[in-house]
Amino acid sequence: MTKSPNLLDIPTLKVRFEPRIQPRELNAFRGAMAAKVGLEHEWFHNHDNDEKGNRRYHYRYPLVQYRLMEGCPGLFFLGKGADEAMRLFAQPDWSVTFTRQKREAHLYEMKRAIQQIGLSQKMQQYRLRSWIAFNQDNYKRYQQTPGLIGRLELMERALAGQILGLATGLGYQFPERFSVAITEWEGASTVTFSKNKMLAFNVSFQTDAVLPLQAGLGRGAGRGFGEIEIG
Repeated sequence: MTKSPNLLDIPTLKVRFEPRIQPRELNAFRGAMAAKVGLEHEWFHNHDNDEKGNRRYHYRYPLVQYRLMEGCPGLFFLGKGADEAMRLFAQPDWSVTFTRQKREAHLYEMKRAIQQIGLSQKMQQYRLRSWIAFNQDNYKRYQQTPGLIGRLELMERALAGQILGLATGLGYQFPERFSVAITEWEGASTVTFSKNKMLAFNVSFQTDAVLPLQAGLGRGAGRGFGEIEIG
């Protein structure tokens, strides 16, 4: 079978540690992992190491992502981020100690895969859980928008932009415009991200874009929010 020229292969690597941790401990795990591989490797923490830089964070799609996997801490590498995994596996010890209680996590499993991003002739159905769709300014606009239809349109525009950001991060350019439609709104909850209370949505959506599963979308994509699932 000939692969569609509209699709780009994306290497992914899922790495899971044990034991289980509390969701609030994930940031401590992230900080300990970044320190273990070396803070000079910016993909693991996404901060700008240039002391003269004007930005504290890199405003780019995170190719190294942290999340809970069945309650256990883990990392998801995709695209060029999969090469960064060697920063971890080059270490003589793959365990990591974190939190004030000196919790220790040990490597449990690794799963490699080749996924794709691009355009499809068929519509694809996906779900997002704990998707932080808006920054603070756009969230105010969402609150000020009357009616469900208007709010869904704002969410769809945000989602389309985030898919474009994912594609750019993976080195892919869509050859033509893709469509996005939220097909089911399954409620929202308040979550804490970067010490701020944010609204996170659970939605299903349809698109003719092929997307890599388990990649994050929206704010906090590198910290377990907005993970793409099969719809």
